[in-house]
Amino acid sequence: MSKYSDFIALVDEDYFNIHDIMATRANIACTFSQGTPSEFFRLIGQHAPETISEKGYKTETPSWIICTLKDDAINYLPQLPKAFSENTRNSLLAGPEGKNLENLSLHFYLFGIRLALLLKGKNGSQIAYALMRIFEQRAGWILKLAVDPVFKPLMLDLTEKRIFFKAQTSEIRTIDWFHRNYKEIQTVSRKRSHAEIS
Repeated sequence: MSKYSDFIALVDEDYFNIHDIMATRANIACTFSQGTPSEFFRLIGQHAPETISEKGYKTETPSWIICTLKDDAINYLPQLPKAFSENTRNSLLAGPEGKNLENLSLHFYLFGIRLALLLKGKNGSQIAYALMRIFEQRAGWILKLAVDPVFKPLMLDLTEKRIFFKAQTSEIRTIDWFHRNYKEIQTVSRKRSHAEIS
């Protein structure tokens, strides 16, 4: 064992993924209870309130710091962002193709996964289910868009854009391969016809 093993913590494989890091920079409105220490508000870059009423203190908090809180350390109640509200989820589930996810959240799926893990319970399960169904329904639509080699992706979040560009690159390579093979076949058939004539 290394002398540093006490200080090393294992992290998820997406810990160093830049897209995941950017998704966790999104803020979530949270209501903090009376027992919240004033030092916590300094951590999130805000002045601590002088007093917290019984209803709690509502403020925007970076999602990355909420994910690090232990359940019993600080009592907080996160509110759903508009992009993941029940009305928005139902609208997306009814017909997700053509809806603008980029306007809802640049990192719609990654932020949604974080939010589902954070909320747990019924709300977390509903968000996770909605994310899965929305992605399943939009995946075929995204691949249809990628067939056009000059199409620029709009209305897609960054995860979908990455899939779109991979599919578009694959389509361009496939077209190039077919054109190359077609020219080779034509060249071979011309040589054969010249050989047969002579």
